[in-house]
Amino acid sequence: MSGPSRSEPTLIEPVDLDAVGAALCCRFGEASAEARRLTALHDVLGTSRALMKALDEFTRTAGTHYKGIHCSADMRGEVERLTRSLTAWSESVFAAGMTYRAWQDGGAVGRLDGACVDGTRHGAPYQTLDAVGVAPARSTAA
Repeated sequence: MSGPSRSEPTLIEPVDLDAVGAALCCRFGEASAEARRLTALHDVLGTSRALMKALDEFTRTAGTHYKGIHCSADMRGEVERLTRSLTAWSESVFAAGMTYRAWQDGGAVGRLDGACVDGTRHGAPYQTLDAVGVAPARSTAA
């Protein structure tokens, strides 16, 4: 694998993971807020499964390379899939955490357009990590 070396860490804050855990164990009550909670958590579960699969594929291929078994391909494909999966998971955890905190801060849960169900505007909980200035996972070429 070749190319410029970059190191941009993925930011997963414990507060986001705590909020996801709390959101899994509660109900928001109001129908549209509950729908947003379920959508955000559905995304977290889906991206978690995809990340688990990407990690498994990466580990199997890496194990073959590590043992010195001749391989006809490098790890580029596995690294790219793992990077995409990690980024998607990071963004889904961030969005679900923001959804939960928005609900906790007054019951207003954001819609996809950033408006809240009560008509006010708060920080859009469905922003991507890039949109708020946080660098999601990127492949680091050696």
